[in-house]
Amino acid sequence: MQTIEVTVRSNTRRRGVAAYLSIVFGLAWLLWGVALVSTGGRAAGVALIPGMFAPAIAAVVVRRWVTREGFADAGLRPRPRQAWRTYLAALLLAPAITASIIVLAAITGVADAQLQFRSGPAGPLLALLVAIAFTPVLWGEEFGWRGYLQRRLYPGRPLRGAVMTGIIWAVWHYPVILLTGLNYPEHRMVGLALFTLFAVLMSIILGWLQQRAGSSWAPSLAHSGINYFAEPVLAAVFPGASAVILGVGGVLAIPAFAIVAVWVTATGRLGRRNDTTSQTGGRRDGSHRAVAAVPFVGDR
Repeated sequence: MQTIEVTVRSNTRRRGVAAYLSIVFGLAWLLWGVALVSTGGRAAGVALIPGMFAPAIAAVVVRRWVTREGFADAGLRPRPRQAWRTYLAALLLAPAITASIIVLAAITGVADAQLQFRSGPAGPLLALLVAIAFTPVLWGEEFGWRGYLQRRLYPGRPLRGAVMTGIIWAVWHYPVILLTGLNYPEHRMVGLALFTLFAVLMSIILGWLQQRAGSSWAPSLAHSGINYFAEPVLAAVFPGASAVILGVGGVLAIPAFAIVAVWVTATGRLGRRNDTTSQTGGRRDGSHRAVAAVPFVGDR
């Protein structure tokens, strides 16, 4: 009897993952296609934002109507009091990565940093405030990728789940990179390889933040920092420089992301529970409909 129940739950989890991937790719690519057609192929920035909410929409649809597991483990609550250290780490990730790129560029002689910002010394602080303000936009991605998919691809194997999610996440971005030059305008094919590596490393780091905070808002903050702090600050510090080398997803950024990802993995911070509840099922309200609920342990 127990074997039958485990098999049923495993099949339901697979059905949920398949439905999630179908929705997230179909909806995002449709929205991005509409944006590209309506702008004559010049879609960027605000025009692409609707597609960024496809992961959250897919996660809601799957949780509510496909697997009917509910939202007990969804990480909807920010939990800032319990996880303030994690939020601080998420906030400081982008400035730390940015600083490491600037230092590495100076050491290697790749480029000279111009540390004078148009908005004055307050420029980086303003960029950080913008990143905080745009966190809800990146929640549209993180509620789906980290809050749903990453923990369900390989239950009990969080590193494998992070790597595979990173690859899928990168492929999801491929049309935008190829058609608009997102992040790599001059070297789009090289950008595909770099972005895939970047996405895998980020999935490990963001997965740790989600696990640590018990909320999708922590990885959303870190993700927003990368997009809205690191990218504009690096563009200001290295004007006209190749994004392949000096961008936030460029060659000089990979070592910093790799160090953090290796530290997270080597110290077991990614978690060894992807989780037991994903195989045993059961909602916190006692219902047996939650066949893939994976409660986070929070800030420990």
